[in-house]
Amino acid sequence: MEINDLKIFYEVAKLGSISKAAEKLEYVQSNVSKRILKVEDEMKRTLFIRKNNGVKLTKDGEKFLKKVEVVLSDFSIMERTFLEDNQQISIGATNSISYSYLQQSILNEEITVFTKPISELIRMLKSGAIDVLVVNKKIEDIEIKEISKISETIRWVKSNQNKSEFIENKIIISRDRECPYRLEVLKYLKENSLEDMAIIEVDTMDLLVSMIESGTAITVLPKKIIDMNPKLEAIDGMDVQPVDIYVYTLMSNQQSFRLTIDGLTKKQP
Repeated sequence: MEINDLKIFYEVAKLGSISKAAEKLEYVQSNVSKRILKVEDEMKRTLFIRKNNGVKLTKDGEKFLKKVEVVLSDFSIMERTFLEDNQQISIGATNSISYSYLQQSILNEEITVFTKPISELIRMLKSGAIDVLVVNKKIEDIEIKEISKISETIRWVKSNQNKSEFIENKIIISRDRECPYRLEVLKYLKENSLEDMAIIEVDTMDLLVSMIESGTAITVLPKKIIDMNPKLEAIDGMDVQPVDIYVYTLMSNQQSFRLTIDGLTKKQP
């Protein structure tokens, strides 16, 4: 049994729904169903009662959930313990933020960067697996405090060799459903009745930027990425509202960090 199987079981149990868990974890629903069946087969127990409106834990499922919670907590702590070196700082961020702001941090031997979906990053922060969380989402949680915030300028972007009209392009967006750039693109298409334009979803910012550079494709990206890349240019006349980036840590953490356009830095006491 793999640790990912336990993570999937945990989310299905907490949400009471295979489809909601699949959406949250960004998995195909059929794969989540197969993983749950695999866990039940290995445990030789029925862990869920399937209903039309979701799933419910059996008594065996409730017992198993308690054990899974302990295992996932211990695993997160183990991740941190074995990756720390000389009081390393562990940062959790989404793929887009890691690409835009944390590339220098990734090269720093005293910093470890985890790139995962927001829901998993929040769990890692609470379990102590990471020290700092950097996301484009406002989080209201009594265990978590906001320690820094910046406003990020974003723009519609294309290759500087792309001479096509807007509607002649393909739209490239992140597969991450909480990505603010994805949300801005979908909002614009809906507001302008352009939802029939071809949309391609990709998993990483590297691939997304590469596709914009090389083809007749457009998207919304941070102005910082456009300024850093000579192959890209902003599309004139298409202003976009800025988005906020938040830096969080646990209420009990006395360290302080500041996010700037150049990256994340630790504040001196």
